[in-house]
Amino acid sequence: MPAKSQQQLKMIYARRNRYKSEDKTPKKWKWIWDEDWTDVSFKELPEKIEEYKFNRQVYIELLSEESEFTKEELKRMSDREIKDLYDALYLETTIDDEEGIEDFNDDLYTENLITKFDRFINETKK
Repeated sequence: MPAKSQQQLKMIYARRNRYKSEDKTPKKWKWIWDEDWTDVSFKELPEKIEEYKFNRQVYIELLSEESEFTKEELKRMSDREIKDLYDALYLETTIDDEEGIEDFNDDLYTENLITKFDRFINETKK
């Protein structure tokens, strides 16, 4: 995965300079030696990108009021599952087809997601 900003690329090179070699690098930082991260043009990258902070508690509060899941059930779900459930319930997707752009709710995706969550909840209750 290539660096997404100049700030990230600078951090990668700073860490490489700090550790000098892959052998001296701690396990959690070994990824900085993968060439995929630095295979980008520095000048073409944005200076920095805004970070998106996932506020788990806000999502749980909102979903517990608007969905069939209780707070306890939502707390046992992963962040990705909570975000997917939110997306399925609240976001409309825009597609571009031959007749033009149309908005739609992907009901099939929502049904599959709800089925997955139901299965998850049933398994955790056992």
